[in-house]
Amino acid sequence: MIDTTTEHTTDQSSGPVFDESTRHQVLAEERRRTACDVLAEREHDVQLGDLADAVAGREASDHAPASTEAVRVTLHHVHLPLLDDVGAVDYDPSTTRVTPSAAPLDELAH
Repeated sequence: MIDTTTEHTTDQSSGPVFDESTRHQVLAEERRRTACDVLAEREHDVQLGDLADAVAGREASDHAPASTEAVRVTLHHVHLPLLDDVGAVDYDPSTTRVTPSAAPLDELAH
């Protein structure tokens, strides 16, 4: 199990600022990095299904298309809860709505 009790501070102007350990934890998984890239490009909330479609599209190759349902399940159960815990997004599992925190996602995605 991943420890999601890592430290992050809040900058009054741009939201959470990630320490090095948290940044490495978030970026350790390729699917989570891809989700951060997709969310950093969005200006508004996104539904889990739309995020899963975008991530699956980026993961797909000519020989091995990514399953949108498998992406949706791992985003819902693994990646979005961790991103929510560290303050990179606000994820509501009951509505499956993801609200990106622009400044932290830009920091993580690039």
